[in-house]
Amino acid sequence: MVRVKLFGSPLVTFNDKTITFPFKKAEALFYYMLLKRDATREELISLFWADQDEETGRKNLRNAIYSVKKAFNIEVFISHGKSNLTLNPELEINCDVINFLNSDSIEEYKGDFLEGFCIKDCEPFEEFVMQKREELKEIYKKRLYYKINLFIKEHKINEAKDYAKKILLVDEFDERAIRILMQVYAKNGEINKAVELYKNFQEKLSRELGINPEAKTKNLYEKIILERKDEKKKFFYGRDLEYSKLLQNFSSFTDGSNFKNILIVGEAGIGKTRLVEEFLASFKGCKIIKVNCYAAEESYILKPWGDILNSLGEELKMEDIPKSWKIALSSFFPSLEKVFKIDEAINYDTNKYKLIEEIVMSIILNLSNKHKLLFIFEDLHWMDNISLSILKKLLAIERKNLSFILTARYDKKINNFYSEIVKYDRIEKIELLRFNKEDTKNFVLKALSKEVPDEILQNIYIETEGNTFFIVEYVNLLKNGKKLESFNVKLKEILNTRFLGISKGAQRVLDIISMFYDKAPYEYIKLLSNMEDDELLDILDELIYKFILTETKKEDIFYKFTHQKLRDFVYENLSEAKKRILHLKIANLIEAKLKGDKKDAYYYEGLIYHFEGAGERLKAVKYKLKNLCEYLNYTNELFPEGSDIKSFDKESQKTMFKKLDEIEEDLEKIKSSDEEYPRILLLFCYLKGRYFIWEGEYTKGTSFIQRAIEISRHLKDDEMLLKSLRQMINYAIQVHDVEGMGEYIDESFKIATKHKNKKEIAVLLRLKGLNYIMHEKFERAEDSLKHSLMILEGLNNDGSQVLNIAAALNYLGNIKRLNVDFKGALIYYNQAIEMCLRSQIRTALTVFLTNAGHASYEMGDYLKAKDYLTRAVEIYEKIDAYWLRSVAEGYLSLTLIKQGKYQSAMEHLKRADTFVQKLKSPYENGILLRIKAEIKNNMEYNERVRSEFEDYLKEDLEFYCKEGIRLLEKVRENYQVDILKTFLKSRD
Repeated sequence: MVRVKLFGSPLVTFNDKTITFPFKKAEALFYYMLLKRDATREELISLFWADQDEETGRKNLRNAIYSVKKAFNIEVFISHGKSNLTLNPELEINCDVINFLNSDSIEEYKGDFLEGFCIKDCEPFEEFVMQKREELKEIYKKRLYYKINLFIKEHKINEAKDYAKKILLVDEFDERAIRILMQVYAKNGEINKAVELYKNFQEKLSRELGINPEAKTKNLYEKIILERKDEKKKFFYGRDLEYSKLLQNFSSFTDGSNFKNILIVGEAGIGKTRLVEEFLASFKGCKIIKVNCYAAEESYILKPWGDILNSLGEELKMEDIPKSWKIALSSFFPSLEKVFKIDEAINYDTNKYKLIEEIVMSIILNLSNKHKLLFIFEDLHWMDNISLSILKKLLAIERKNLSFILTARYDKKINNFYSEIVKYDRIEKIELLRFNKEDTKNFVLKALSKEVPDEILQNIYIETEGNTFFIVEYVNLLKNGKKLESFNVKLKEILNTRFLGISKGAQRVLDIISMFYDKAPYEYIKLLSNMEDDELLDILDELIYKFILTETKKEDIFYKFTHQKLRDFVYENLSEAKKRILHLKIANLIEAKLKGDKKDAYYYEGLIYHFEGAGERLKAVKYKLKNLCEYLNYTNELFPEGSDIKSFDKESQKTMFKKLDEIEEDLEKIKSSDEEYPRILLLFCYLKGRYFIWEGEYTKGTSFIQRAIEISRHLKDDEMLLKSLRQMINYAIQVHDVEGMGEYIDESFKIATKHKNKKEIAVLLRLKGLNYIMHEKFERAEDSLKHSLMILEGLNNDGSQVLNIAAALNYLGNIKRLNVDFKGALIYYNQAIEMCLRSQIRTALTVFLTNAGHASYEMGDYLKAKDYLTRAVEIYEKIDAYWLRSVAEGYLSLTLIKQGKYQSAMEHLKRADTFVQKLKSPYENGILLRIKAEIKNNMEYNERVRSEFEDYLKEDLEFYCKEGIRLLEKVRENYQVDILKTFLKSRD
C-alpha cells in the first residue's frame, strides 16, 4: 500500500516505510503524476525542464522515472509508446488529496497543498502547485461555509464559531468569514469578542494591505456596537431621591456653584456601587477617576493615591513637576516610572510618607487649578490611615474644581472620619437603607415586568431582608425560569445558580481569579490555567457576558468579579488543599518579580496575602516585616537627636504595635530550623526595638536592639549591625549618654570603614560632631562636621544628600548658638533653610526655621524671630511632626508677648506644653521651662501678662528656673542656664 500525504508537508510511505526520493524533481514528478494519472513526455519536459533542449529534457525525464522506480523498487510509471506516461494502475494508493476531492469531507484538509515544498528555478511546476493549492483551498472553504450555514440554522452557535475560525486559519483576509464570526460572537453574547475581532482585522488590513474593511463588515460592526450599548443598560430601582441628590449636587459642581462632597454609607450589598454607576452613566463635564480600596490592602500605605496618580498619567505628563518629585513618586509607586519616564530610585533619608503626602497633595491641588476633578473612592473603610489623612486635608480645603464621592460600610473608622470632617461643612452623608416590604415587592415586579405570586414576593422579602444584592439574585433566578413556589432556596443556593452550566475550563478560571482579593492579571490567569490565548479569551468573554466577571484595562489587562460576594462564594467553595496550592503558585510568581530594590515594596502586600493563604507562615512573616520596615521609616535618620518621631495618629500607632505583636506570636509558633529564621528574627528585634525607643520605652527598646546586635554579629550581617548600632546611638542621645554614644559611633566607624561606605562614614562623622558638641569640644565638633560635609558634597551629584548636608549645617549653627554667636548661627541655619526650599522638602525645614527663630529671639530681633517661628508652625500644622515643635510654639509665644498679643501667646504656650509631653526630651522640657521662667519674670512688671498667664503658670519663678537649670545643665545649654540664673538673681 502506497500512502501519500499532500496536505501540509508531503509524506510518502510504501508498506509503512517512508520513501525518500533522490532529488526534488523526481519527487515532484511522482506528485504530479499521482494527481494527473497520465501525461505526455512533452508535457512533463515543459513542466520540469523547460529551460533545456529537447534531448537533455528527455534524458532528465528518463533519469527521474528511473529514480522513482528505484525509490519504490517497483514500476511506478508505465510507458505507452514513446510519447505517453501513466501511473501504474496496479498500484494500491491512498492519497489525502484524492480522498478529499472524491468526498464532501473536510477532515483530510490539514494544511496547504504541498506546504513548504518547492523546486528552485522551476516556474511552471510552481504555477501548477499554486493553482492546485488555491483550487483545493476554495473547495475546503466552500464546504466549511456550507457547514456553517447548517449550524446557524440548527442554532449550533459554538460549532459555527469553530468552523468560521477554520476558514480564517487558511485565509486570514476572508471578510465573509470575519462577518460570520462577528455575528456568531454577537449571537452567543460575546459582544466584546466581536468588537475586538473587527478592530484587529481593521488594523491588519490597514497595516498589511493599506485598505479598509468592506462596507458590509463596517455596518455589521456598528450594529453590534449599538447592541452592546443597549445591553450595558442595567436595571436600577428605588434610589431615585439619592440619585437626584447626586445629580443635582454635581451639576452645581460642574457649573461652578456651591456643592458638597458626598459620603454614601450602607451595609455590604445595599447598592452603594450601583448608585454611583447609575449616576456616572448620566454625568459628564469633568475628569472622573474611580478607585477601589480592599481589605487586604489596608496596610498598603498610600496605594489608593498611587492608583489616582496612575489614572492621571496623561495630565501629569503635561505638568511641570520637579524631577526630585518624579523620582520620589516613581520610587514609591513603580508604575509611575512609565508616566514620568524616570528610571532612578531615591533613598529616603526622612519620613518618606510625609514627603509623598506633601507631593501628592501639591500635585492634586495644582491639577485642580486646571481641570475639574471628581475622585471616587469605593469601600473607604479599607483605606489606610495615611491615605485617609490626605483625604481629610483635601476635604478641608475649599476648591471649586475638586470634588469627591466616597462609599463605605458602617464602621467606627468611618464614623470618626465623618465626625472630623463634617465641621468644615464640605461633605454630606447619604445613607442607603434596606428596602421595606413594599419596595422589595415593587423592585421584583419592575425587574421582571410580569406578575409574581404574593407568596413568592413575601418569601423574597423574608429571605433577603430587603438587601439589594440578594433581591437581584432572586430576580435572576426567576428570570432563568427557576421554580420558587416551595421557596426553600437559601442564599447559598442562589449564588450557586450563577455558576450553573459553565464549563470545567470556566470554573478553573474562576477558581484562579477568586484567589486574588482585588483583580487578577491576565498574565497570571494564563500561566496558572495552562490555556492558549484563544481558549482563555473565549472563556473570559463567556463569564463577562454572564455578568460574573468584569474586565479592566490600563497598560495590563485584569479581571475581577462583578461583586465581592461572588468572589467570596467561589473562594470559600474551594478545598483547603487547592487554595494552598494556588496561593503558593501565585506567591512564587510575584516573588520572581522582586529585584532587591525599593520598588519591591509594591509587591509585599500581595506576597503576605498569598504566602499566608499557602500556609507558608515563615515567608509571610518575612514580608510582613519587610512591609513594616517600609512603614516604620523614621525621621531619626536625619535628626537622631529627636526621639524616633513619626506623625502617626493613635489608631496608626495601635495598628503598628498590634502588627508587631502578631508577628512575635507567629515567630514563637514557628521557631523554624530554616536558615532564613534567624534573619527574620533579627529584623523583628530591630523593628520592635525601634518602635519601643520611639514610644519612649527605652528599657524594652534597648533590650530588643541589643538582641538584634547579638544576632547580627552571629550572622556576620554588618548592614543590620550598623542599623542596630544606630538605634543605640539614638537612644544614647535621648538619655544624654555621651560616653555610650561615642562607643557606639566608634564601633560603627570600624564597620563602615571596612566596607568603604562613604555615605555611612559621612553620617557617622556628623553624629561624631554632635557627640563632640555634647562634650562641649566645639573645635573638634566643627572639624568633624566639616569633614562630613566634604564627603557628602562629593556624593550629592544627584541631589540625594541634601538633607544630610542640611543637617550638618544645622549642627554647625548649633555650635555658634551655644557659643552665643547668634549671627554666625543664623548664617548656617539660613543655608540649611535655602537647601530645603530649593529641594521642596518641608519636613526638615521645621527644625531649621525653629532654630533660626530661636537664635533671632536670643539676639533681640523679635520681628525676624516671629517670621521664622510662624513659618515653622505653619509647616508643623501640615505635616504633624513633633521634634522641636514645643520650642517653636514656646518662642512664638514669647514674640507675641513682645507685641502685646497675650491671648495668642497663651494659646501657643499651651500647645507647646502639649507637644513637649509627646517627646519626653530633656532639651525641649528645659527650653520650655526657660520660656515659662521668662514669662513668669515678666508677670512681675506687666499687669496684662500677669492677668493672662497667672492661672496657667501656677508655680513660682524659682521652680521654673531651678527645674530648667537642672535639665539644661544635663544637656549643656550653658547660656540658657545663665539666663535662668539671672532671673533667680533678680529676685534676691
